[in-house]
Amino acid sequence: MYIAKPRFVCYNFRMANTKFTNFRDMGGIATPCGKIKCGKLFRTGAFVPKCKADEEYIKSMRLDAVVDFRTPAEVEDKPDQLPLGVEYVRATVFEVDAPGISTTSGTIKDVFKMSETDVETARKFVEEKYAEMAYSKEYDKLFALMDEGKTIAFHCTAGKDRTGIAAMLIELAFGRTFEECKAEYLASNEHRAEENKKIDVYLKMLFVKRHVREFVAEVLRTHEHLFEIAKKSIFDKYATVDEFLEAEHGITKERVERWKQFYIEK
Repeated sequence: MYIAKPRFVCYNFRMANTKFTNFRDMGGIATPCGKIKCGKLFRTGAFVPKCKADEEYIKSMRLDAVVDFRTPAEVEDKPDQLPLGVEYVRATVFEVDAPGISTTSGTIKDVFKMSETDVETARKFVEEKYAEMAYSKEYDKLFALMDEGKTIAFHCTAGKDRTGIAAMLIELAFGRTFEECKAEYLASNEHRAEENKKIDVYLKMLFVKRHVREFVAEVLRTHEHLFEIAKKSIFDKYATVDEFLEAEHGITKERVERWKQFYIEK
């Protein structure tokens, strides 16, 4: 039986002096075939440096490519800023902006106007999208880069929903269980804790209505029931994870073996 080992800390790429939202090196995650290598697969929120130290940090990552899962409006609102030579790949998981999934200056204004009925509708929308996300063919653009062994950062706006499902798919391909993937998915709450607290305090200062504030607090976090919706959507159609990965994303056992050469350390 495979027993997950404690997560290895990647000291070369710690988040000590950077301000990226929900940034993580996937290196050190334990899989049945070994740990994911440090400095090869990064997951994050908006890839926008806020200071000179952030710019230097991005350069130190020596990225080959950045995969952006955001909507067109999100990209226009806050475009990525990358060093010369880094390939930028648009992988639009959702085309439409909506509260609870994507965040732009426009959707933030819309949230403040939401009625209690609007909030319930938005919650259902998020659940519907979680039932669809793992099937998005846009993730295949990330997997194509992995075929070449590229050093990659992939992201959405908050680094938790679209990015969280992408990370889950990679982890599943390397043999991790859903329970292990869920723990990594839920870890976004720890990585975003300070930022989320500041937002909540700010909303209270603005005297935002309670039902809106509660909804914002929800969408800033990852939730076990949403992860379970994504999981159920897979098993509603497929008997095994391997069947799902191959049928929906072309991820065969042979392809995973190739990925192991680039991304797994024995």
